[in-house]
Amino acid sequence: MRTRNRSVAWLLILFMLVVLISGCTKSGEDEETTSPTTQTEAPAPVTTTVEKVTYGGREFSISYAGYFPIKNADGSYQSSLDEEWDAAYRDLEDRLDIKIIYVPLPEGDALEHLTAAAMSGTVLADLIRTRQNTYWPA
Repeated sequence: MRTRNRSVAWLLILFMLVVLISGCTKSGEDEETTSPTTQTEAPAPVTTTVEKVTYGGREFSISYAGYFPIKNADGSYQSSLDEEWDAAYRDLEDRLDIKIIYVPLPEGDALEHLTAAAMSGTVLADLIRTRQNTYWPA
């Protein structure tokens, strides 16, 4: 019984080696497969028109000053990166017909103001960035 299992195992190993070797060898004949060529007409190119997206002069308000370029007291930019950033904002405003403005949050406890605004449905800004350093209710 044991020799029979060994024989079957050796036959399987031998079979797998033969398949492996035959798959890796290159035959002497290069078989060229030719498919019948049929001429088909190419479809006409489809032209699509892209409509310009505009928001009709809508103002997008951002409540975090860190998202805006920094200017010196004389009106010049602090760095060339700030100047590029401002140019990108102006390009975005022109392309989409929008206005991006800075709206500071009310002074005092930011969490209290944000909670009151959320509960009453008052929109303080479109984009608000806050950090939680006070856990409420305390």
